[in-house]
Amino acid sequence: MWTRYIETLDAIIYKKYKSVRNKVRNETRNLQREGQRQVAFQCKENPKVFWKYINSKRKVHEHIGDLKSEDVYSNVVLASTNSEKAEVLGKFFESVFVKENDSVPHNLQRRPCQSLFRDPIFSEQIILEKLSSLKVSKSPGPDNIHPRILYELRDEIVLLLKMLFETSYKLNQLPVDWKSGYITAIFKKGSKSDPSNYRPVSLTGVICKIMESIIRDHFSEQR
Repeated sequence: MWTRYIETLDAIIYKKYKSVRNKVRNETRNLQREGQRQVAFQCKENPKVFWKYINSKRKVHEHIGDLKSEDVYSNVVLASTNSEKAEVLGKFFESVFVKENDSVPHNLQRRPCQSLFRDPIFSEQIILEKLSSLKVSKSPGPDNIHPRILYELRDEIVLLLKMLFETSYKLNQLPVDWKSGYITAIFKKGSKSDPSNYRPVSLTGVICKIMESIIRDHFSEQR
């Protein structure tokens, strides 16, 4: 309608254009309000959508700024590139990581144990319950398998996961992707240029978490 008005400069066409424009604007505003209403209703069950909407409305998106660190000569060095920031944060997280001593003390005394250790059972029913309780709004790990895929295909993959869990447990081996994770630095408080004011958050594979939860529940029941 606007193109036709520009071509003809007819007042009647311009009036029709205004009518169509107002209808389109009302429809888009109604859709926008409905979308905001859905985000508000789902904010507790799906907070990721809520914060995604909030961040889309913010004019300033905060990222990790320049970080200060010291070199081998105790000189202050400023990390500005992404690789330099990752290196600084990685070194700090490694410095505060507690390394357990693997040596066994020699003065330990034997004590009788009344309970017998039993291996966990990876039954199809337990795995299916875990798959049915997945939160489909969560992000996938390094294996790029989304929780929604696992949830929707839970009846088809439950037997395959059972075989995978049992084999991994018997061989004492884990797939490579299960040993990896996406590490994100989250700011806590204080100066944003100080690496000690960040904490790491790890995002690992969902399938590995399912197996871990089954083993954890099994040990908790044996106590």
